[in-house]
Amino acid sequence: MIGLQWTVIPGAGTAVWPASGIGFAGLVLGGLRLWPAIFLGRFLAAVAVGSPQPWWADAWLASATTLGTLVPLIWIKRVGGVHPAMGRLRDAARLVLVGAAGGALLSGPLAMAGLWLAGAPLGQLARAGAAWCLGFGVGIVVVAPVILSWSRRRSWRLSKTAWAHLALCLAATATVSIVVFLQPAGGVLRTWHVLPVLIWPALAFSVRGASLSLLVVSAVALVSAMMGLGPLSEVPQTAAARLAFTQQFLAVTSVAMLVLASAVDERRAKSEIAKLEALRSAILDAALDCIVTISDDDRVVEWNGACERTFGYRREEAVGRALTELIVPPEHVEAHRRGMERFLATGQGPVIGRRLELEAIRADGRRFPVELAIHAIDVDGRPHFTAYLRDITDQKQARADALESEQRLRATYEHAFAGIAEVSPEGRFLRVNERFCGLVGYSRDELSSRTIWDISHPDDHVEERERFRRHMAGEIEVYTVGERYLHKNGQVVWVELAASRVVDDLGQPLYGIRVVHDVSQRRRWEQQQLLLINELNHRVKNTLATVQSIVAQTTRLSGSPAEIRARIEGRLLALSEAHNLLTRENWEGADLREIIERAIAPFRASGDHRIRVQGGSVRLSPRQAVALSMALHELGTNAVKYGALSGDAGWVEVLWTFAGPGGGTLALEWREAGGPRVAAPTSRGFGSRLLERGLAQDLEGEVELNFDPEGVVCRITAPITRETAPHGYDHLQAPALD
Repeated sequence: MIGLQWTVIPGAGTAVWPASGIGFAGLVLGGLRLWPAIFLGRFLAAVAVGSPQPWWADAWLASATTLGTLVPLIWIKRVGGVHPAMGRLRDAARLVLVGAAGGALLSGPLAMAGLWLAGAPLGQLARAGAAWCLGFGVGIVVVAPVILSWSRRRSWRLSKTAWAHLALCLAATATVSIVVFLQPAGGVLRTWHVLPVLIWPALAFSVRGASLSLLVVSAVALVSAMMGLGPLSEVPQTAAARLAFTQQFLAVTSVAMLVLASAVDERRAKSEIAKLEALRSAILDAALDCIVTISDDDRVVEWNGACERTFGYRREEAVGRALTELIVPPEHVEAHRRGMERFLATGQGPVIGRRLELEAIRADGRRFPVELAIHAIDVDGRPHFTAYLRDITDQKQARADALESEQRLRATYEHAFAGIAEVSPEGRFLRVNERFCGLVGYSRDELSSRTIWDISHPDDHVEERERFRRHMAGEIEVYTVGERYLHKNGQVVWVELAASRVVDDLGQPLYGIRVVHDVSQRRRWEQQQLLLINELNHRVKNTLATVQSIVAQTTRLSGSPAEIRARIEGRLLALSEAHNLLTRENWEGADLREIIERAIAPFRASGDHRIRVQGGSVRLSPRQAVALSMALHELGTNAVKYGALSGDAGWVEVLWTFAGPGGGTLALEWREAGGPRVAAPTSRGFGSRLLERGLAQDLEGEVELNFDPEGVVCRITAPITRETAPHGYDHLQAPALD
């Protein structure tokens, strides 16, 4: 409707046919399927303005318009199309030469044939055809660039400063156009005076600015032609000539500005591309990874410096050759080709977008492992493939070494004789080996929810917490200390702990390592050794004191030196026998029967059974055993010399009883009979004092010595526990391990 009514020069016809430009832009942006809309729009516009031609003639003209935009664009799309931004000279050339000129030459004759069939005078068809062609072409070069260049969202993404600049350009264009074209005929300003304000936006904003400025100039120029004002109305003498002159001005100016804007945009783009290419080349050459690009026919089109260093082919040798001839192992060539064929057929490939580990071949034939990632890209409508390759020989060797080291460390960790634990900076167990679990009695899962203080002895918590805090803070690098752990069953386990820590690059602790050895047995041995040394010292002193007492007491008695010597030897032998028995029992005690048998053995002649022994098993402490052995020696000596064993008819009974399963009272009786009649001594000798005082004191019991006329009777009562004191005379107690 704009073309049929608003751009009509009186007496001449339509100067610009905007529908052609709208139709061309619509088919470029929306696709060729929109051609029915062009036909229908042209036909309805003619009906709406009351066209004088019959309806079929208007339909014919609508068809001519539709074909004039559709057919050229079909050819344009086959040779590459027109980019909406029109930033290349070839885009402007296709729009002008094929879209505008070709469409005008196609639609003009068709339209004139329709008018002739509708009865138009044949003499007017030539002038009408020329006006049609120019108007159709001008419509495309003026209207289509505006729609195309501003159709994308990114075209509107201008800064506020840029919008202000564009507005200033358009205002200047409008002002200059009004002054030039609406001046009275015969003015001094010419049409070329608008060129500076057209060149300005073309240089600043490319086709976007040029197309808007051309639209403004075209609108003002058409108004001046319709009103008969300005330089466009001076030369032509007729309306038809004025129409042709206006169309020619608009066509030439529009084409010139579009070519200028496209050329500037293309040069600017090439400059940017050159910069990007230089940057790309620098990036490719500086890349540590190999980057190779191949076309859809497997030919190498890009081969960076890393490829040269890795594969041994110079770029000049690699570009243009098939990739399968360069680096693909022979057994993988067929799979490589099938993968490319599949992608070209379906757009999908088994290795596209994935990271793979494969083998590659160097120029010298050596194979090596590479990590590969392939991405598909489209270049001028053809698929290309860019591969990123990295030599992972060292990486794989490092992984193998790390795996071997890890396995070796794990084997060492798990089978170490020491317990090993890794703990967080807060003291929570992170990882422990089996030895550590066995040492404390907890499983790995149980320890993972515990801290080091949960298994430590409560008495050590304060000191260990402070030590651990200082260790994690870096105040102590490593430390070794003896500690007590609490086993799951409640027992105390003595350990020797060596603590170290692992830190990050900033020196912050990641975790602590605690290596522990169970030293409980060693601790017992050390305490036993100390105890034995103390006990030996005490025993030696006691033994010497006993010997001194025996000698002193014996020498006080009357008798010859030989008799005194015999008495001393006998008593020392009794002491020695008791010591022998206790030594055999590791000084942990002795059995009462064996003590008695050893003590009376010297007084029992071969085959003589006059000494009868009767009683159960009773365990005595070392002190009790020595005291009782000495006492029995004195009783036996007295019986042999003066009592029942001094003749052939007497005998001796040693009887004892013990009451209580866990401990009780020992009742032992020495009874003589059948010997000479006994009379009580007038004075107490060493033997009597040993029995009544020393024995009672050592046994912590009572000793009753009776000199009955029928024979001596000695009754001994003493408290006995089932667990006797294991460490000698003074019942020394070992310090508890806990």
